[in-house]
Amino acid sequence: MATISSSVEIGDLVEMAVSQVKGKTLQDALVSLAILTHPPKVQELRAQAEEYKKRYVFQSLFPRVYHNAAGKVVARQPNDPEESLQADMFHNASHARLLRVQALIEPARWQINSEHNVRVEDFLPFILVLCNASS
Repeated sequence: MATISSSVEIGDLVEMAVSQVKGKTLQDALVSLAILTHPPKVQELRAQAEEYKKRYVFQSLFPRVYHNAAGKVVARQPNDPEESLQADMFHNASHARLLRVQALIEPARWQINSEHNVRVEDFLPFILVLCNASS
């Protein structure tokens, strides 16, 4: 089985993420980290999956097969068109999440850790706000 890979230049995104949290108080940096990125919208994922189905015809001819760490087949691309489209949407969302983590969240988290001695107790104000909002 052949491995397929690709690369994406994320340098500008990393710099932007670091600048969003750099030099701030811990609480302000954590808030900036929390709002640094948003999940993709379902409508955007659907449009992207539909576009990829049209653009990459071989993707439809050779459905995806998913393997676990041991190489065992754990899932296959569904045959139903709607289920197949939803599987593609999930696949694209997973790739988008991976990119966001590597390009935005991890660099910002490293910057915060380099400037602050973050402890579990530092999250208490956020927890209290959440508790008060839910009661």
